[in-house]
Amino acid sequence: MGAAASHAGGGAPSAALAASVNAFGSELFDRLAAEAKPGEHAGLFLSPYGIAQALGMLLNGVEPGGESFCQLQAAVYARGSAAADSQPLEQLNSALRWLSISLVKPPSDDLTVSDANSVWVNAKYALQPGFAEALRGAFDALAAPLTGAAAVNQWVAQETRDKIQSIVTEDVAAQATLILVNAVYFKGLWEHPFKKQSTHPMDFYPLQHGEPALSVAAMFQTYQGRSAVQIAKLPAKVGDASFDCAAVQLPYKGGEYYAVAAMPHGQLSGEAAEGGQRGLATSGGVVPLTQALAACRQALLVRLPGAGEGSAAWHVPNADVKVLLPRFEVEFGATLNDALQALGITRPFSPGDVTKMATTKGGTPVDDLYVSAVIHKVFAKVDEAGTEAAAATAVVMMRAAMPLPREEIELRFDRPFVFAVVHRESGLALFSGEVHRPEAWKQE
Repeated sequence: MGAAASHAGGGAPSAALAASVNAFGSELFDRLAAEAKPGEHAGLFLSPYGIAQALGMLLNGVEPGGESFCQLQAAVYARGSAAADSQPLEQLNSALRWLSISLVKPPSDDLTVSDANSVWVNAKYALQPGFAEALRGAFDALAAPLTGAAAVNQWVAQETRDKIQSIVTEDVAAQATLILVNAVYFKGLWEHPFKKQSTHPMDFYPLQHGEPALSVAAMFQTYQGRSAVQIAKLPAKVGDASFDCAAVQLPYKGGEYYAVAAMPHGQLSGEAAEGGQRGLATSGGVVPLTQALAACRQALLVRLPGAGEGSAAWHVPNADVKVLLPRFEVEFGATLNDALQALGITRPFSPGDVTKMATTKGGTPVDDLYVSAVIHKVFAKVDEAGTEAAAATAVVMMRAAMPLPREEIELRFDRPFVFAVVHRESGLALFSGEVHRPEAWKQE
């Protein structure tokens, strides 16, 4: 219940909206990466789309045309190629709905994609009729009583196939007036699976200079020339240093989604870069690998097929393409308050502007709601068969009174790399992130 798969109708996905959400996700990722210590996590992953869905529900509860409304529009829905005057709310709701419809794929052996929304309301309150109608019509959201964390977490676990077990704690649920939740799930099999017997150990060079190479489990496959696999050299820049990012698209069965992996191309420096990091040697000097990765991610997201100029950057080579891609499994979670505020979304975190969301049981509109926390958790796993990924986002609302050998091309991913799951038609990166520590090699 609450999955967008139940939507009916048609309509082309909005490439402009997808580009805006991609740009929002990239900048949000930069903020979160800056908060993390290099090498602290196995990787950092987000579902920018899942966050945009949750914030879209929030947008329907703020004062129309008010400060919160304008900040959310500017930061999430009207940037990049979509940068323009804020869309009318009904138009944005419609665009989000059709994008969801285009993304969702009913469960099958080859591909499953689900997108579900819900709202959980404290027993002392009710939803305002207009807000309730928007959640039903545009977001197909389940409305349920907020009796505690267990019910919310059980719903999240169900919608993510148990990949994310919880999103809120009992303390958070006890203090919340209502909680808006989005859950996204993806499982796709490779069009050309990797053979498990071809997986072998490979040296992988982590972010920190001086840390020895890791022995990781590298999946291996040779794609024959003129196959369906596309590659690209994406120009990137950090300061005055220019370099290329080597990238490859790997299709999932059915052709509607593909994975893309990208890494800074070139010699790793023998010298430590800024902050003791491993560096990338360029003609403009040594670039810290974290900065090179960020530049690759940005270069990639603006050149995805369906994302404006993207398709021209990619080609199917005549040469055979050897791909060595580490297996990995990443779990990442963060509270997004600081990162969102750094992007200019500040007003919803203070009372006074979220006035269209709730009433008391007596019918009096609640005008002192504010966002207490935006919580995001992601799971991503890549192996020889395919990819499984899930994300959950919770927007917690409280009242102000509460507290807060021929010619060959080899793509050897032997250093931290960017990985994304992309919807081909719209160019939306459903999941995107960086892999810092892949799965260690174990003899089987």
